[in-house]
Amino acid sequence: MRVTNNMLTTTVLRNLNRNLKRLNTYMEQLSSGKTVNRPSDNPVYVSRIMRLQSMIKNREKYQQNMEDAQGFVDMSETALGNLSDILNRTRELTVYGANGTLSEEDRKTLAAEVDELINEVIEIANSSYEGRYIFAGHKTTEAPFVRLGALTSAFISSGSFADGMYTLTFESGGMAVLKDSQGNTIASLAYNNLTGETLTFNDGAGNQLSIVKDASDVAGYTFSIRIEGSNVLASEVAYRGDSGYLEWEVAQGVTMSVNLPGDQVFLKGGVFLALERVLKALKDNNAQELSGSALQKLDQASEGILSSRAVLGAKSNRLSVSIERASQFSLSLIEILSKIEDVDLAAASMEFSTAENVYRAALQTGTQVLLPTLLDYLR
Repeated sequence: MRVTNNMLTTTVLRNLNRNLKRLNTYMEQLSSGKTVNRPSDNPVYVSRIMRLQSMIKNREKYQQNMEDAQGFVDMSETALGNLSDILNRTRELTVYGANGTLSEEDRKTLAAEVDELINEVIEIANSSYEGRYIFAGHKTTEAPFVRLGALTSAFISSGSFADGMYTLTFESGGMAVLKDSQGNTIASLAYNNLTGETLTFNDGAGNQLSIVKDASDVAGYTFSIRIEGSNVLASEVAYRGDSGYLEWEVAQGVTMSVNLPGDQVFLKGGVFLALERVLKALKDNNAQELSGSALQKLDQASEGILSSRAVLGAKSNRLSVSIERASQFSLSLIEILSKIEDVDLAAASMEFSTAENVYRAALQTGTQVLLPTLLDYLR
């Protein structure tokens, strides 16, 4: 077969382009640090890389959720820890106030400190984390507790009620609902907001509980009430959150609650009623009440707070373990992605040098092959 100059030129150019393309591939890998820079480089690797990147991003999102949830839980536990300190201080004052040698003025002095401690507990109950009130249930945008003092009196007007904790909610729709500690509705009736009146709740069995309220705005608020025999104590502190639990998605299809609603911790837990009971006994100069029922209810409230702290501590420990596990799994995914996607700089540098030498040799060879013509032999 006759070899023409045109065939030589075509062959040389084709080989030069192939060597140049190979050189460009290694240059792109070195400059980008990636083995694959476009889908056509390796379609199989591109598919695996995209899948791994998606998994890593999802893991980062869930890990951020868990870290945020742990911050919320830890803030709640810290707040309840401060509350325990206040309850312990109140207990000290209660025991001291029960001392028979104290005068009425001495107990009034103690009552002033307890009164301030109640205000401090309200501040703790209104603690927030990143602008969200932690004990407000779903209503995290406004402070859930206020010392309203709207219920000026409470008494059993007929029959009797079972001893225990009750809640009275003034719904925005104009209905006042009385519930027991289990959340069962005892009775409900219409009320007039911004109007002083006496509300008498009938449980349907002839037993009646009368609540006297002043002209305060009580719409949307819930109060706690404790009944012991014929004695009824209505709390000054009102709650305007709800009973909702905040759910965080900590993994695909896995959620966990990160809060304890304020009505569960402070109302049903009897925290404010226990403090107000001590306050009333001190003001009434009632040493017997201080050493008896008041101290007992205060201890029960403290035990309830310890139980709530244990729940939060368990949640925090679970989140810590989950965060550590998620972090390790993310590192494993990143390592796998790096093995597929990241270029081996040493190997790529050697390949680049080899390709460069081949390209230069091809250029030199092509010049020598294409340079001679018929005129070179006629000279």
